[in-house]
Amino acid sequence: MEKVSSGLDKFMLLALILVLSSAVTLDASANAEE
Repeated sequence: MEKVSSGLDKFMLLALILVLSSAVTLDASANAEE
């Protein structure tokens, strides 16, 4: 069970990073248009 929990934590962390990076990319592209 510990391995499953660890894998889930890593997945959540990866998903969080993807969301943050995509938000930063959108913000950067929006600033570039102005």
